Amino acid sequence: MRIIILWILFIFSVAKAQMPDVKQPVLDAMKDVKVLVGEWEGRGYNLDPSGEKLWSIVREEIEFKLDGTILQIEGVGKNDEGKVVHDAMGILYYDGFQHAYKMDSHLASGLYANASFEVLKSNEHFQWSFDTPMGKIRYTIEITDSGTKWHEAGEFSQDGSNWVKIFEMNLQKD
Repeated sequence: MRIIILWILFIFSVAKAQMPDVKQPVLDAMKDVKVLVGEWEGRGYNLDPSGEKLWSIVREEIEFKLDGTILQIEGVGKNDEGKVVHDAMGILYYDGFQHAYKMDSHLASGLYANASFEVLKSNEHFQWSFDTPMGKIRYTIEITDSGTKWHEAGEFSQDGSNWVKIFEMNLQKD
């Protein structure tokens, strides 16, 4: 039994020694999204199936986790009566092997998306998107006023060419 344990430990240490160190490139990449960290609040809407705008008060709480290698994003939207109409969590990270940002987004309804995420301009302009069975959804985020204002617009396209706005929010950093 001791020989088996020693063999397993040896194999683990050899495998670990051969893994490239990706932490520093990940930390460097995460600097380009640090402006998102904080507590944000404002107003936004999403379209219901009939095309009506459903307004809500939105609160986003964003913080680095795992020694700065991921961003945890929690967003809650409540309608004017205080009922939760949007409850989401996302994990934004930089894949040090594929050299790309990614985001896993989850809704309280059980829906989720494994999204691509792009830094269009460091700490100012971002876009994340994912495919659905009905088409593609993309969100564009712009941070202005020295990192204190957040504008985000969501769009849907069935064909990848023609886009319809389905979501918009404007937040202020607390």
